[in-house]
Amino acid sequence: MPSLELKIPPPIVVVITGLLMWLTPAFMADVLVGYTGCIDLGAMLMLLGIFTDAYAAIMFVTAKTTISPIAPQKSSTLIVNGPFKLTRNPMYLGMAALLLGWALVLENPLALLGPILFVMYITRFQIIPEERILTEKWGELYTAYLIKTKRWL
Repeated sequence: MPSLELKIPPPIVVVITGLLMWLTPAFMADVLVGYTGCIDLGAMLMLLGIFTDAYAAIMFVTAKTTISPIAPQKSSTLIVNGPFKLTRNPMYLGMAALLLGWALVLENPLALLGPILFVMYITRFQIIPEERILTEKWGELYTAYLIKTKRWL
């Protein structure tokens, strides 16, 4: 389905996923988990995700390169330091952490499908096309980065 590649900005995917997760009690209202500390852990994960996204976004702005996830070909700098040293996709990782935290806050096992489906969708329709474009643009420099740094963690 190449028609979906790089079409829906990841923040929109996060919002849609989060809303669908919020609706899960309509399907499984009587299956709330209610673990002690679930909400606290979820809130911490959400904050970690927001911090990770903000830090990576600041690095893009500081490097004066595009932050647009739907136009990776417009990148003017390959960023490989900071959080990009640990993962090639710190912003998507932050979004996944945000959704995982949200699932914990919701205390509904069905909501855990949200972050899983997000990772699967983003990998297929965002990350893989980005990697293809960036390999064409940056060549050996990007290929070496692909080998050295993991896609997620």
